[in-house]
Amino acid sequence: QTEISRFLSSVAPSEAQTRSNQSRAAYLVGKPSQLTLPTLYDASFFYDPVSRLFTSTRVPTKQLSDADPRVVVIYVDPVGGLDTNPGTRVSPMATVKAAIASAANVNLILRLKEATYDYLSGFGGANPLNSKLQIETWTGGRAVMSTRISGLVFSSNGSGGYDATLPAGVDCAGVFDRANPDSFGDYGYLTKKASKALANANPASWYTSGAGGVLTVRTVDGRAPDADIMCYASWGTFAHLRLTAGWTYIENVDFEGCGDSSYGCVSLATGTTTTQIFFEALNCSFKYSSTNGLVVNGYVGVLLKDCIGGANWNDGFNYHWDTRTNLAPQVIEINCAARGGGFAQDGSSNGSTNHQPGLVVSLNCSYQADNAPVADVSGSQRWILGGVIGPKHYYADADAYGADALVMVGNTGDAVASKTVMDSVTFVGNGSYFDIYASVAGSAAYHWACKFQSGLSTPAASAGSSVSVLARLGGPNVAYIGNAPGVLIDGATIAWDAALIRSAVVTLGGNRTLAVPTNLQPGQSLKLVVKQDATGSRTLAYAAGFKWVGGIAPTLSTAANAIDVLTFETDGASLFGSIQKAFA
Repeated sequence: QTEISRFLSSVAPSEAQTRSNQSRAAYLVGKPSQLTLPTLYDASFFYDPVSRLFTSTRVPTKQLSDADPRVVVIYVDPVGGLDTNPGTRVSPMATVKAAIASAANVNLILRLKEATYDYLSGFGGANPLNSKLQIETWTGGRAVMSTRISGLVFSSNGSGGYDATLPAGVDCAGVFDRANPDSFGDYGYLTKKASKALANANPASWYTSGAGGVLTVRTVDGRAPDADIMCYASWGTFAHLRLTAGWTYIENVDFEGCGDSSYGCVSLATGTTTTQIFFEALNCSFKYSSTNGLVVNGYVGVLLKDCIGGANWNDGFNYHWDTRTNLAPQVIEINCAARGGGFAQDGSSNGSTNHQPGLVVSLNCSYQADNAPVADVSGSQRWILGGVIGPKHYYADADAYGADALVMVGNTGDAVASKTVMDSVTFVGNGSYFDIYASVAGSAAYHWACKFQSGLSTPAASAGSSVSVLARLGGPNVAYIGNAPGVLIDGATIAWDAALIRSAVVTLGGNRTLAVPTNLQPGQSLKLVVKQDATGSRTLAYAAGFKWVGGIAPTLSTAANAIDVLTFETDGASLFGSIQKAFA
């Protein structure tokens, strides 16, 4: 794989031409001129107006095959295997780390038996140096890598909580309750307290006296800690898995627990080298870390599809440059979810954070219940195509990025401006914060066909930065997407894209002509609310293609601020209309 400077440079001649080509299931999304998009991946992105989802020509893809004699295949079973076995399906090895060590510097397929692996039977902080490493499960089920502390025996301490003695040298980094999940189905978090007395006094709390000491837990419902209370260990400076070289593909693996200030559940880093590495993950999760879920530093190409970064102390996905090389990650997130980031604290803990000159492209992703669901800072760039952002954790004060917002563009104190482009994104808010907030001089956010739902009137920006509507390939700028009312832009000729808006509103500021909507589908129903401005007496003519009962086009109500409603049925070519007048 080589660095491609022509990323997304091949686009259709115009959006209108591409959309009108009904033989294509989806139309190519043009590269925003506001972003510079060199990339480690050669990819193009399409929008399907029927499903209203975006697709990528690049997705995580296996590259190794059992049929290749140059590829080593090792099976691992933590229950029925032995590390002295040859690693066949009949005689599997027992630990993932030993399997990797036995096949260093080769192209390796690692097949994991569907089971739960503790830290030592799992990756155990391994740093594979394989040119290519492909990790999958035996039959397509799930393998879980967990730092859960096993063997804890709790007894009542008589003060409301329960105590257990931690193993020598092992401390607790987080406690979760599997029996009381959050709204997303992730394990419910118990809050760490500053003292044993506070843990005893407060439901859903815990406290540790330190490695090898006493762990105190009070459950949310007062029950004695049972098999559903998940106490995750702190393993110092190790992630489950560290990757510093080659190409790695992982499928159907859940990483639970782990992490310190430098590592998350999984850590990718190129260090001082200028040779890029690649990481592709399909249907994986990174959860319950004492820091971040997935951490990426340096010159790393990342492809994520159907992955979750959930219920981590800090970020679900965290991307950084390496200050020694000035090289940054380039990421494509597809159908991913980053949720519950920073569940225990206010500040700079987010769903997906992009630092320094990194590039992230997000397709149909969900960023919810984080302190700041999306944060693009320190000169980074992001292109968000579709998906849902918000709601967020709400705190009364502004977060570390300068304001309460669902999308933060720029960080207070940044020396370099950041840019974020949003296309067809739905924002979900509770009225207490901004949908988008741009800070730092030169930082800019652009939005097109987005649906805003927070209680604040508009996205906002600090002095020297901007938030503006994106005019993409000359297409119409609309305020909403989907079946929610969409505002058509008033002009001499009023354009309407039926793939984006089926229920529309327009306020006439003069005598106008309504163009035939583009992307009509047979059997489609459309509605247009037509409002007179404060002057009134505006007329509306109709392009060829509109059909009326008796062949006579209707006349609008003429009073100032009058409201009429036009409804249409279509066979894909003509529109058959009727009118209801003078709503009051």
